[in-house]
Amino acid sequence: MTIKMTRASWLAVVAALLLFWNLGYAPFLNPDEGRYASASYEMAFGLNGGASDWLVPHLDGVTRLNKPPLVYWTTATFFKVFGPTSWAGRLPSALASLVILMILWVWGSRVWGRRAGAISALVWATAIFPAAMGRVANTDMLLAASIALASFGAFWVLEATSKRGRWFATLALAVGMGFALLSKGPVGVAFPLVGMALYALLSRAHVSSERFSRVALALAGALLIGLPWFLMVEMQRSGFLHDFIFAENLKRFSGGENFHTKASPFYYLPVVVVGLLPWTAFFIAVFGHRNTDGRARRTRLFLWIWAFGIIAFFSVSHTKLVSYVLPGFAPLALLMGAALADWPKISPRIRVASVGLALLLNLILVCTITAIPKRDKTTKSWGMAPGVLLDDRIWPREEGVRWVWILSATLALQSAGWLLCLRRPDTRTFAVVGASGSAILVVVMLQLAGDVVRYEDGSALVTAVLPELKDNEKLVNFRCFLPSAIVQTGRPVVYANFKNTSGLDPRELKASPNFPVLTDAEKLMDWLGLPEQKTGALLIVKGPLEPGVAARLHLWGRNNDFYLYGTRVKPDAFELDFVAPTKRERVPETDYVPGDDLPGSNQ
Repeated sequence: MTIKMTRASWLAVVAALLLFWNLGYAPFLNPDEGRYASASYEMAFGLNGGASDWLVPHLDGVTRLNKPPLVYWTTATFFKVFGPTSWAGRLPSALASLVILMILWVWGSRVWGRRAGAISALVWATAIFPAAMGRVANTDMLLAASIALASFGAFWVLEATSKRGRWFATLALAVGMGFALLSKGPVGVAFPLVGMALYALLSRAHVSSERFSRVALALAGALLIGLPWFLMVEMQRSGFLHDFIFAENLKRFSGGENFHTKASPFYYLPVVVVGLLPWTAFFIAVFGHRNTDGRARRTRLFLWIWAFGIIAFFSVSHTKLVSYVLPGFAPLALLMGAALADWPKISPRIRVASVGLALLLNLILVCTITAIPKRDKTTKSWGMAPGVLLDDRIWPREEGVRWVWILSATLALQSAGWLLCLRRPDTRTFAVVGASGSAILVVVMLQLAGDVVRYEDGSALVTAVLPELKDNEKLVNFRCFLPSAIVQTGRPVVYANFKNTSGLDPRELKASPNFPVLTDAEKLMDWLGLPEQKTGALLIVKGPLEPGVAARLHLWGRNNDFYLYGTRVKPDAFELDFVAPTKRERVPETDYVPGDDLPGSNQ
C-alpha cells in the first residue's frame, strides 16, 4: 500500500470515529426519540415487573405496531448490554451510519480511487443532517443503511465481472432489502428494485438471465429475513398486516390519513441545501466533474437515480417529515467525494464559485446567530435585531454570547481554510481543511445541542426530579407528551389528555390506566383526588396551570415552556430554573398545603 493510500485510509478512519463522538450529548429527545427508546426499554426489561415481549413492541404497556421491530430489537439489545442510557440508545443509529460510511468508502475507492472513497466518508460523517441523524434514536438511519446496502448490491449485481463479486452483491442486496423490510416496511424493498430497473433501462444495460435470477434470489432472501416477523404478529393479532400496509403506508403517502400538515412539493429542497452544510457550496463541483471512464459514468447515473428517486418520491407524498429523505444523502455524499477528490483538476472558475459560495454561507450563518434584519411593525422601519442565539428565547443572552463567539470563530477559521484551498488547489490541502473544519463544527454543534435541550425539552425536568421521585409517587404528563420519561425512570408514566399520534392500539389505549382522558385541569385535580390513587404525584405540564388549580399544588421548577408541580412541598435542596427571559412568566407561589382529599399531602 502506498503512502497516499494510507493517508486516505486514515482520513476515512477519523471520519468513522467521529460518528461515535458524544452520543450521550443529551437525554432522549421528545417525542420521537422518547417513543423508540421507551418502547425498546419495555421490550428489554418490561414494566412494573411484567414480562418483556420481543415480538410485539409496547409503549407504556400499550401495543405499538406502526413500525417494524429492527429499531426496537437493536436498541433493546444495547440496553441489555450497556444499560438504558442515551448513548446506548443512539448506538444503533451510529452503527448504521458507520455501515453507510464503509459502503461509500469501498464504493468510491473501487470506482474513483481511495481519495474519493475517503472524502465521501468524510462528507457523510460531517454533513449536518447525516451527522445529526446518526445521533438520533429512531428508525431512519437504520432504513438509510439498509437501502444503501441494497443499492450497493443492486449496482454490483449488474456491474460485477467476477462470479465471486456477483455472489457478494447478491448477498448485499438480499440482506439490505431484508433489513429495510424490518426497518420501515415494503418501501425499503421497493426503492432498490425500482432504482435498479430504472438504471438498467437508462443505461441500456443488458440484464442476462443469470443476473435476473440473482435479483430474484436476493428478493427471496430478503423475504426470508423480513417476512417471518410480519406473519407471526399477524397470527397473534389478526388484521395487523392490513392496518400496517394500508393505514401506516398507503394512507400516509396518499393523504388518506392526516398524520401531518400538508407541505409544499419543494419542502425537501431547503432540507438538502441545509443538510449538506458545511459542504453545500462544493456540490457545484459535482456538475463540473468530468470522468471519461465508463464505469464511473454509469456509477454517477445510478447515484443520481438513487438520490433523485427518493427525494422525488417523498416530495409527491402527502405526508412529509424532514427525516424521510435521509437515504438520499448517501449517494449525494458519494457524488461529492468523487468530484472533490479531483479538486486540482476541476475548472478554476468552479473552484472559485464553490469557495465563494462557502464563504457567503458562513457569513449568513454568523449573521443568523448574531444579528438579523427586522422590520418594526409600528414605525415600518428596518433595523437589526439579536440573532437566534442572542434573542433571549432559548436561554438568557449571557449564555448565548459564548456560543456566538465559539461558532463565529469556528466558521471564520473554516473560511480561512477554504481560501487556502484556492491558493493551494491540491487534494491533500482540501482534505485536511475539510476534515479539521467540519470535525470541529460537529463537536461544537453537539455541545450546543446539549445546552439547547436543557432549556427546550422537558426531559431535563425528568432528569432533575428523578432523585426526588418516591417509589409510591406517580409521574404525570399533562398537556405534553414526554415518552422518554419511561426509560428515564424505569416505570410507567401517566399521560393525561393524550392525543394518539404514536401508533398505539386504540382499544388498549382506551382501557389503559396510564392514559386517562382528562380534558382540563379541574378533571386532572379530581383524578388526583380519587381515593383509589392512594399516592402523591409529580406533574410535568406544558404551560402554567390555571391559578386556582396551581394554588392547590406546589411549583417545583420549570424549563422554558414546561412546569414541574408536586402534590407535596418542594425539597429545600431542589433547584430547577432554566428559563429564557422572553418566556419567563410570573407564577404566584402559594403557601397552600394540600388537604386530606389530595393524595400524597402528608408525604
